[in-house]
Amino acid sequence: MTYLAPLEVNRSTDEDRTLRRVRDAKMKMLANIFLAAGLRCEMLERNKMQEMLWRKLIVNAAINPLASLLDAPNKSVADSNGSRHCVNMVVQEALAVAKCEKIPLSCTQEVRNVLQSVEDYN
Repeated sequence: MTYLAPLEVNRSTDEDRTLRRVRDAKMKMLANIFLAAGLRCEMLERNKMQEMLWRKLIVNAAINPLASLLDAPNKSVADSNGSRHCVNMVVQEALAVAKCEKIPLSCTQEVRNVLQSVEDYN
């Protein structure tokens, strides 16, 4: 899946509103090009894109280093209580940073996302 989202424009002048309309039209054209090529594409609001990127970051931060340290496949991260505890700690740390950036995420949901991603490797 390909996701498109606008860059933030913080001003609200007439020129900025015009630029937003042009940008939105171009994003729709790009989405249609992707769709015509058979690629799945979805346009998101900027805040939804940020949440999605943070979720991806959290999944990768929790799975990849731990699997590397264990010298094991990614799916092994959910195999033991110890590794699941490490996942939880990484998620907690990432959520603390996300909170500072005012990105609303839930610890319980993010741990589930990580473990679901690991199960998807099976």
